[in-house]
Amino acid sequence: MDLPDTIKFKNVPPQYQQYYPASTILTKSCDVEFDDNYFTVALSNGGIVDSSCISNTDVPTQTKKCTDGSTPTIYLNGYKLGWFTGNAQTVKEALIRLFNKLLLIVALSSIARSVNIEFRKYSLSGDGVTVNLDYTGVDEIPDFEADTLYYIEQEIDSQGILTVDYNKLANSTQGYAGKRITDFEPYKSSITTTDASFFSIGTENEFTNLKTTTGLSTSELGCATTLYSYNYGYYGLLGYAVKALNGANISPSISYVLANRPDTIKIINTPSGTTTIPQEKTCDHLFDQDDLSVALNKAGIVDSSCIANTAVPSSTSSCTGGSTPTKYLNGYKFGDFFGGVDSVKKALIRFGPVIAQVIIGGIQEIKLIVGWDNSKWTLVDYNSAGGHILQKVDISTVEFLQGEVVFNTQPSGGGDPTGCTSTSPVNATCPCQTSDTRPACVSQPGDEQPTTCTSITKTTPESECPCLKKGDIRDYEGGICASGSFRITLSLILLAVVVPILSMLWG
Repeated sequence: MDLPDTIKFKNVPPQYQQYYPASTILTKSCDVEFDDNYFTVALSNGGIVDSSCISNTDVPTQTKKCTDGSTPTIYLNGYKLGWFTGNAQTVKEALIRLFNKLLLIVALSSIARSVNIEFRKYSLSGDGVTVNLDYTGVDEIPDFEADTLYYIEQEIDSQGILTVDYNKLANSTQGYAGKRITDFEPYKSSITTTDASFFSIGTENEFTNLKTTTGLSTSELGCATTLYSYNYGYYGLLGYAVKALNGANISPSISYVLANRPDTIKIINTPSGTTTIPQEKTCDHLFDQDDLSVALNKAGIVDSSCIANTAVPSSTSSCTGGSTPTKYLNGYKFGDFFGGVDSVKKALIRFGPVIAQVIIGGIQEIKLIVGWDNSKWTLVDYNSAGGHILQKVDISTVEFLQGEVVFNTQPSGGGDPTGCTSTSPVNATCPCQTSDTRPACVSQPGDEQPTTCTSITKTTPESECPCLKKGDIRDYEGGICASGSFRITLSLILLAVVVPILSMLWG
């Protein structure tokens, strides 16, 4: 495709000019990271041709002629990629106007999968495995509560099997659990979202010397899943979370997490019975948030000096040199949340680094946020050498944001964490346990209030009496329970909920 030769930025505010130079020459090669904005202007400018004309093996220096000298037959000239929001009816309206086949492409991060849509029936296919979902009569899009962490509730059993209930996949939120962000206490004492500044990973002065900051070596770049996790912030999220929560300086071993993925995916209650799908564990595995979430929950993460990021080991019981691995974040999972600026700050002071949306130069981007400094986010970006640097950008006042963290749902090894009592605050160190009597654990959002919550006032703390979904006296603008809810569009549900679970089937 005819990517632009040069990108020019106009009217860039002085504080952003170092990030957006007046003119940038684009490199056109197979090593250039995919960017849908560049892709769409290239499609509009030159359309697309068959690969028999110009092969997909490399990027040609010219596209006026096919490789054999013939004139290209050009399709979709003048077209652009477009995103829309809405519900099932919106999808149908788009299909009958924009497509001559019932085919949409949905993207899971940068990984595309085809979804055949016929009314409310969805068929996701990959590597010879097809899973059909019937959404007939389920036109209502579910509410996702703001300030609530959503995470995959399934776990890998002792036999290495991850069991997925087919029946639950028909409802976008089933198969996912939710816990309110404010059920957890800040991991450092005396910090609040109203503080003028906060930095989650030690001090800014020591940031440069952190092992995660250095980035990947040349040999590590050869492991595709490690590279992807680095490019999209998960490598930094894990490494800096270990620094924030455990005080340890590591470069996270993504290979270790990959090795602890499920051995088998078992799908129960399918129309044809139970389906089992063996999983390969290689560097070529497609990156999937939920897949790595259950692996992290099972075995935590170790330093890459223990298990290198260059290949996926057959065993993780010991380091490459034979020593015993030091594990971090054992029992943790990835959790997604929706909310506003204050929601991101709530997450930062409770879980450390947050992958979230920010506005840079008027463009919405996904970045790794590690704190704030007055009216600016402190986030992690990449330098020319492939390492990490800190960047300050203005905090936008947008009302809707999506974020992601790692948090502890169960203590390592089971049972009550050491030092936790019935009066300990619910936080990453002392999460809710089975038969936990603490008020925040007895009543989850929307459940009945504990018997001790008989006289709630507008100032009753949520830690004592969790917020009800409806009818809570504290649910008013600016009130303790005024988190509200967000109606997520069909496209986001497919991306953030249904597709992640199913994409594990093609590991």
